[in-house]
Amino acid sequence: MEVSYIVPISGLIALIVAGFLAYYVSKKPQGTKKMQEISDHIHKGALAFLKEEYKIISIFVVVVVIVLLITSYFTDLPWETSIAFIVGAIFSALAGNIGMRIATKANARAAEASKDGMVSGLTVAFSSGAVMGLSVVGLGVLGISIFFLIYGNASANILFGFGFGASSIA
Repeated sequence: MEVSYIVPISGLIALIVAGFLAYYVSKKPQGTKKMQEISDHIHKGALAFLKEEYKIISIFVVVVVIVLLITSYFTDLPWETSIAFIVGAIFSALAGNIGMRIATKANARAAEASKDGMVSGLTVAFSSGAVMGLSVVGLGVLGISIFFLIYGNASANILFGFGFGASSIA
């Protein structure tokens, strides 16, 4: 196997492990009816917040893409940098969405697991946190790998676009 494929495969592995951990957390008991209600309200509120946040951020993304396209017309900046910016922004928003979903679903489950002891509660909590961490790393590595495999060593400005897009949403 060529070395250049090891990196994107490791990104995919990170996403697969995140999926398994999310499944593990989702199968844990949610606690009492009251805990479930509170958790559900937190979950709905957090997703409503993200929806509104992403509406506003999408305006910023469109403006930056236009600026990047104009800049690429008048300079040697590759136009693909704007595409990489969009992909970076989408991947970052996706990672944030995954993280928010698992965090708000894990809160009552971690509290319920804590009834069996600190280790049980922390296992659920750390597993949900690992979902977010692995999603960020997996999507980041996968995105960078895709652009590097497509554009090779000429991809510095394009990779800049991906990183700029990802950090703009983070």
